[in-house]
Amino acid sequence: MIKTAVCQNGKVDIKKGIANCKNGKNSFVWVYAPDPSQAELAEIEKKFNIQKEVFQRYSHETKSKKYSSNPLAFVMVDYYVEKEQIQNSRLLFILKENALITIVPKKSEYYDYLFERVLEALRLRKEKATITWLLYDFLEEDIEDNYEVLQKTEEMISKFEETVIDANTQGSAKEIVRFKRELFKMRRRFWASAKIVFLMRKGLTPVKIDQDAAILLDDVYDTLIHQLDIMSTQHEMLTDVLTIYSTKISNEISKRVKKLTYITLVLTGIGAVLTVPNTIATIFGIPYFPRELGEGIAWEYILALLGISTIISTYFLYRYWQKQGLTEESKE
Repeated sequence: MIKTAVCQNGKVDIKKGIANCKNGKNSFVWVYAPDPSQAELAEIEKKFNIQKEVFQRYSHETKSKKYSSNPLAFVMVDYYVEKEQIQNSRLLFILKENALITIVPKKSEYYDYLFERVLEALRLRKEKATITWLLYDFLEEDIEDNYEVLQKTEEMISKFEETVIDANTQGSAKEIVRFKRELFKMRRRFWASAKIVFLMRKGLTPVKIDQDAAILLDDVYDTLIHQLDIMSTQHEMLTDVLTIYSTKISNEISKRVKKLTYITLVLTGIGAVLTVPNTIATIFGIPYFPRELGEGIAWEYILALLGISTIISTYFLYRYWQKQGLTEESKE
C-alpha cells in the first residue's frame, strides 16, 4: 500500500495513497510505494509526469544506475539484514523539486521501519525540514545499516576459517569461492551507489544543493567509501582462507604420500626377509618323507623357518600399522 508523507512548514502528516502538497518554501511530499501494482505505478507516472520506461527498467537492474538528471531518477541496489539473513533489493528513487518518490519492488519490514525512522528524524528538525534533509536522512540511515550487513559477512568469514581449521573440510572450497564472488558483486554495487551520491554532491539534481547539503552528502559518500575499504579487507581475508585451505590439503597429501612410502619400505623389508627361507628351499630342496631315508635336511625345519620368518614379518608390519594409525583411518 502506498503511503505519502506530506511535509509542510515543519509538520509531517502521513496519508494513504498518493497525496499532493501545497506550494510553499518548505512544502514537499515523500511517496513511499512498496510492491506497487501496475495501476499504482500508472498513477504515479501521471501525477508526477515521469517517463514510463523508468518503471520498466529498474526491476531488471543488477547494479546501481542513474537514468536521468531532471527529474533525478536512479536505482540503487541495497543490502540489509532481515531475520538474521542478508537480503538485497532494488530501490527506485525519483527526486523532483518538491517530491521524493521511493519505490521498493517487494514488501519488507526493514523498509517499513526505515520509513518510520526517517520521518521521525524529519519531525525533530521541525522548520528546518527540507527535501534535501529528507534525502540525506534516508541515505544516511540506510547506508549506516550496511555496517550490520558487513558484520554478518565477517561472521561468515570467521565460520569459514573455523571450518578450514577443522579436520573435515570437504566442500569448503566451493562455498568459500561462491561467497567470495558474492562479496565482489556486493562491492561493485556499493561502488556504483557511491558514484550516484557523488553526482548528487556535484549538484546534478533538480533540488538546489547548497554548501550545507553538500557537506551532508559528503558524509554519506565517505561512509560508503569506508564500507568499500572494509569489503576489500574482507575479500583479502577470504583469499587468506583459501590459501590456508590449499596449504592444509597439500599437507594432508604429503602425509599420505609419506605413509605410503613407509609402507613400501616395510613391504620391501618383509619381502627381503621372506626371500631367505625361500632361497634355502630353492637351493637345497625339501626332502621327501620319510626322513629315515637320510636324504638331505628334515623338511619340518624348513617349514618352521618359513613360519617363523612369516610371523616376524607380520608382527613388524602390524606394529607399524598400529603406530601410523592406519587402522583408525580404515575404520573411518
